Amino acid sequence: MFLNCNRLICVLASFCLSAPAVAAADSLIRIGGSGMGLATLRILVTEYSLNHPGITAKVYPSMGSSGSIKGIQAGALDIGISSRTLTISEQGTLLAHPYAKTPFVIAAAPGTPLDSLSLNQLAKLYLGSPRTWADGTPVRLILRPTTDSDHAALQSVSPEIAQALNHAQQRVGLLVPDTDQEAASALEKLPGAIGSTTLALVLSEKRKVKLIALDDVKPSLENLANGSYPYHKKMFLILRRNASLDIRSFVEFIFSPAGKLILEANGQLPVRE
Repeated sequence: MFLNCNRLICVLASFCLSAPAVAAADSLIRIGGSGMGLATLRILVTEYSLNHPGITAKVYPSMGSSGSIKGIQAGALDIGISSRTLTISEQGTLLAHPYAKTPFVIAAAPGTPLDSLSLNQLAKLYLGSPRTWADGTPVRLILRPTTDSDHAALQSVSPEIAQALNHAQQRVGLLVPDTDQEAASALEKLPGAIGSTTLALVLSEKRKVKLIALDDVKPSLENLANGSYPYHKKMFLILRRNASLDIRSFVEFIFSPAGKLILEANGQLPVRE
């Protein structure tokens, strides 16, 4: 996910204004990035601090993958959460550690009379058919910006869906939330809403949405692990190459048995490469 330029500048500026105070506290770890991973990182920090009382953390609101990378480069963040790895130009002083993958899911508003979609039916939805659900509620497509990783993930599901999604982006009046949290809130609150999100966000934030099976396969960690549900997003931790021992110790906790249990409980399949 990406912030627009003005918003990103404002976010980073606010971080930099507080940087002197942060730098003075060696035990403060500043975390930000892709919205799908933020709530889980808060849970991990809370658990880690039980045995490391000198460590505290601040998890900032969603700023997207590229926003977190820019925050690390600017010295405003210590750990970034990204749905993409680093570009060649970003690799100089930074490292990307894959730590999990999570099912990429289609979700609908609670009460929507729908349990499963074929890929062909999903493509037709983005083409505008049907316009109402079986109970007469209007279908409300929730899109994401074309620069967002959810948009790219949905395009990759099938060529037909990619073409239909491009058509939907040209329609007037559809809701296009900027952040993962805004999209999830729309899916929760708008009757008839349907769109994309991740299992990580739904479980870690306890979102009241209805997860839709694709081709009768439910989006679960078990189905992701056995290959029957192939649609997922990879998650990366972004660090400076000279990250402090405190930061590296926290990252090692994420990969520990206790950390992996937290990831799994929140819709993320641990990975380490």
